[in-house]
Amino acid sequence: MVLFANNGTSGTGWRCLCGSNQDFAGIGDKNMAKPILSAELAQSFLVRLGEHIDQNINIMNQEGIIIASRDPSRIGTYHDRAHRLILANSEVEEITESAITAPGVKPGVNLPITYKGETIGVVGVTGRPSEVRSLAYAVKISLETFVELETLRDRMLHQQAGMNRLIAKLLNPESQDELSLHELALRIGYDPVLPRTPLLIALNPSSDPEAALRTIKSHGLRNKQNILALTNQGSILLCIASDKSRTFNLKIWEQGMKDFCNTLHSLLPGSRFYIGMVQGDISRYHLVYKQLLWLRRNYETSSHGLCMVHQHLMQLLTDSTIRVELESLFEYTRGAITYKTGGTLPQWFPETLFALVRSDFSIQQAAETLHLHRNSVAGRIRKINDILGLDILTETGWRDYLRVFAYYLTQTVHDAQ
Repeated sequence: MVLFANNGTSGTGWRCLCGSNQDFAGIGDKNMAKPILSAELAQSFLVRLGEHIDQNINIMNQEGIIIASRDPSRIGTYHDRAHRLILANSEVEEITESAITAPGVKPGVNLPITYKGETIGVVGVTGRPSEVRSLAYAVKISLETFVELETLRDRMLHQQAGMNRLIAKLLNPESQDELSLHELALRIGYDPVLPRTPLLIALNPSSDPEAALRTIKSHGLRNKQNILALTNQGSILLCIASDKSRTFNLKIWEQGMKDFCNTLHSLLPGSRFYIGMVQGDISRYHLVYKQLLWLRRNYETSSHGLCMVHQHLMQLLTDSTIRVELESLFEYTRGAITYKTGGTLPQWFPETLFALVRSDFSIQQAAETLHLHRNSVAGRIRKINDILGLDILTETGWRDYLRVFAYYLTQTVHDAQ
């Protein structure tokens, strides 16, 4: 699906189900401590290993201290040979009866425990090396796998906690959180200024929300920069990421969203879809979410299963029950236009669009207002069409959006001056 092309309530009760899949990096992965083999993890491993092994097994940390053992009396004691193995970066140490030189040392096999190429501890199996060597390697591999899985689980939990904070702050920016919304997003792996289209999916009442989420994921309708969350009302909020380029096309975006929702409808029959305008700043998502809830309240019984905010803009702006921030409707569009026109919004663009909307899109009347020849205004309109990606004289579904957008541009240009 092409969304962009060169031509042409609060967070309470929310639960984030999926999002960035960047190796489950967790919050601030680059700031996380190096992997540590904890005593709790080591002892948990030995407990799960069961009582079916006769030999004693010791697990030592990076300092050579025994942190877990099937012989409780050994826990907390120093294991010199294990520490030397780590310092020497050895791959194996076998202690035979003839090599014992200190009291308390027993024959056995010591092997390093590694995680992502780093030695984080040592596992030792007591017994004659020739008899326990295979067991020692099996225990080593099992423990390393256990460490990796537990670390991944902890990171996923960390990621989930961060996602929950992000969703809550997205929809309730006044929450007392010490981290800014942008910082939270970055720590979880989201680009906070990546263009995204907010989509509220109201599921069929008989649908299972969890099953609907699995369906969306299983059909490849997400990427690592999408934000996907389940509301406490059983709806799904999906913020669809698109190309970061500001060379956009409103018509292609509109058709792309319709195609996307048609695909979702075939997978989730009976669902209804409410679509907001593209947002280039994650801090405005809470504003658009309120607009999507307004769409759902006012058009839930509509014969159409898809509602886009630009199609109902006048009704939205004249409804006293909701306060609309125009930046959430127009800021990204204005920024994209500025980008396409060389970094500065040309003066002719807002004045021409404003003259057109005041004349109800009459070229002749707009030309008289601007004191220009009709052909000059027609030439400007062609440029506007190319920049926006739609024919502003014939695309009646965008008329209200363009009318308010013209006033917004005129006001912002006036404020800037």
